[in-house]
Amino acid sequence: MAEAIDFHGSNFTFTAPPGRDDIRDLHTFRQHDGPANISCWRLTEDELAAVIRSGCVFLSVMSGRHFPPVFVGSEETVRSVVVDYGKVWDRTSPP
Repeated sequence: MAEAIDFHGSNFTFTAPPGRDDIRDLHTFRQHDGPANISCWRLTEDELAAVIRSGCVFLSVMSGRHFPPVFVGSEETVRSVVVDYGKVWDRTSPP
């Protein structure tokens, strides 16, 4: 399974609820002047191979009946979308 990883520029951590072994902390860049929270995910080698083969990425948001706006893309692509809503994170080293 893809793993959420900390990245240069993250400035907020959503912490896992106590006693939940199935949920991990999520490091994000949280936009102070906009609506965005950005996280970075690293795919396993098998997942990366499957994405390369199919060209498809699936997104699961465990939010019940309400679905917040989401966006999936490379760091450069996500930055180019998020910048329209405010400051973006500094990018000085790859995750």
